[in-house]
Amino acid sequence: MMVKLKAHCVEKIWGSRSFNHLKNYESDLPLGETWEISTHPSGVSLTESGTPLSEITKLSYLAKFISTSDNLSVQVHPGDDYSLKNEGDRGKTECWFILEAKPGAGIYLGFKPNVSKYEFKQAVKNNLDITRFLNFIEVEAGDFFYLPHGTVHALGKHVLLAEVQQSSGVTYRVWDWNRLDSNGKGRELHVDKAMDVLNFDNEFNQEVLSKRLKDTFQDNTFTVSHEDFICQVKNTNESINLSAGSILNLGHEISINGVKVEAYEAVYFENERIEVTAQSPYLVISNED
Repeated sequence: MMVKLKAHCVEKIWGSRSFNHLKNYESDLPLGETWEISTHPSGVSLTESGTPLSEITKLSYLAKFISTSDNLSVQVHPGDDYSLKNEGDRGKTECWFILEAKPGAGIYLGFKPNVSKYEFKQAVKNNLDITRFLNFIEVEAGDFFYLPHGTVHALGKHVLLAEVQQSSGVTYRVWDWNRLDSNGKGRELHVDKAMDVLNFDNEFNQEVLSKRLKDTFQDNTFTVSHEDFICQVKNTNESINLSAGSILNLGHEISINGVKVEAYEAVYFENERIEVTAQSPYLVISNED
């Protein structure tokens, strides 16, 4: 069995109207995220016939595209134990593959050395610009980042990326640039919970920075392993044998078992040998080696 998937689309105030066009999504509001491979109740992807993927399988991972025209909030995700206890949902470790970025665009990732929980919390409570505590990294296509739960981060403007993560919808916003909506209200923050799970340890934050890799789309053997997902970069013709898995197309037309898969589309398959014809990068995602 192999099915092409329709994404669950999420409009965001920081989203990109060019992403609307890229995904053929008609709305007056900018599109921020497309949950391409998801069985999470907050956003289930569908088969072409309209069947929720969650009626076919239950995935431990979730894959999406994110496109920005403005900065995302400074945020953090909890681990499994905290999230299950407080939210009834899994925790969230994620990884990012940068697909496009304008010159100078980047991400905020991890704390600078010796930032204390107390000074950071005081700055948040006083609505101060907290980016002075964070590392800013300019990015370009092919960059890879691994973000364990507890990592402070914010995706900057003018970036398009593919994200593979645990199947979770839990995000704690720490600071949102003092942004207000059309009614003069700011988005909800989760400062106390964020402070519970943010990791200020210097060694942890340095390790997060060290996980950055470049030119990953040139490496046909690049693999990311987590207990909830195995993610492999592929860029050549491949024969794939998995009991179940997904393929996320990263930007150019590919063919799977003779079926055309357009740019930025995804498929899910079970108990079927997959033959991929491609001259451009795609991700193979599963929860098995």
